Amino acid sequence: MKNNLSRRAFLRTGLAGGASLAAAASGAVSAAAAPAALYRPGTYSAKAAGIGDVVVTMTFSTNRITDVVLDVSHETPGIGQAAAEALKKSLMASQSAEIDAVSGATITSRAVHNAAARCIAQARGDIPVETITSEAKEDDGDWLGKAPEIAEKDIAETHSTDILVVGCGTGGMFAIASAAEAGGKVIGIDRFPVGTGVREDLGAIDSRYQKAWGTKIDKFEFIAMATQYAGGHIQQDLVKLWADHSGAVIDWLGDRLAERGIELWHESGDKDDETRYKHFPIGHSPRLPIDPIKPAKWLWNSTRRAVPSGSVMWSAAASHRGRR
Repeated sequence: MKNNLSRRAFLRTGLAGGASLAAAASGAVSAAAAPAALYRPGTYSAKAAGIGDVVVTMTFSTNRITDVVLDVSHETPGIGQAAAEALKKSLMASQSAEIDAVSGATITSRAVHNAAARCIAQARGDIPVETITSEAKEDDGDWLGKAPEIAEKDIAETHSTDILVVGCGTGGMFAIASAAEAGGKVIGIDRFPVGTGVREDLGAIDSRYQKAWGTKIDKFEFIAMATQYAGGHIQQDLVKLWADHSGAVIDWLGDRLAERGIELWHESGDKDDETRYKHFPIGHSPRLPIDPIKPAKWLWNSTRRAVPSGSVMWSAAASHRGRR
């Protein structure tokens, strides 16, 4: 049987078929253009070591990081903790773990980067999902925390003291000596068998050595520059405390050194100090005596001149140290 197809029917059939093909092609293109999901939607957490434990929690849609929560409660107050908001903004803006470190909080920044990278890896399915557990701790308001429980059998000796100084570095040794001078019974403890000792270059403002040299330092200017140098991550009240009392401490040290035949010198400072931060002549260093019997060991100082080892910092580096 032969079917007769009129011209109108032929055109109608052809147009319908063309539209079907076009729709099919369009659907194929749309399907090909749809991007594959980057993430498995959900919330993921990861932990990394900073000053303490840093926990990063990130929420994902199929293609974006939609929220970031940082737990930096174990980081240094005013430094790592203060950097949290800036680090969160960086993670959201970059949509990745590749963020710049916050000045002064490098360790915390690195921990946030590492934990964020693990969150992203979990959301992509690259690593198993992590479960972060935290132990609730009672806060009794004591910054030392809860006293450790030590079994009686583990106590080898018991010592009583008026003052216990923890850490026998510069500040610790000064505290031990001055407290003992005042008549207190003092014990100093350190994590090392021998304390780290007193540094040989100590800063101060308004010492008698600076006054003798005519050195004048504006305390407000010093605190402002210290704040700028630290990128704002500084406790200005502590810097002011140092500025107000450091001169008297250096005077005390000078008296103690003089009792042992050691002279304390004041750093005069270089006039041509080409740095972005202002130089303040706050340094004080002991002029160590040279034993005339022992042969001197010759070393190179910063001016590339050979000088006896006992005088490297004191007499040869005249541009850096005041001399009498």
